[in-house]
Amino acid sequence: MPQSRYFLHIRDNDRFIEDPEGVIAAGIEEARLEALRAAAELKAEGLLDGELTEDRRFELTDEQGELKAILPFERLLNSAIS
Repeated sequence: MPQSRYFLHIRDNDRFIEDPEGVIAAGIEEARLEALRAAAELKAEGLLDGELTEDRRFELTDEQGELKAILPFERLLNSAIS
């Protein structure tokens, strides 16, 4: 299966942190798994405070900059626990 680059930009209210490198993934589902890993890593490193809201999310885009998914940190981390 061909691989593509996806970018996991972070948006938190008015703040936007661009992902300059992205991740290589076989498809959108694999990119979502990368987002889960990244959210868990940010949480473990203490880079996220205790407030996980719908506003704090990854905006998953493809190489053309097209928005493919909005992935709230809260849902990502809660789905990993469930």
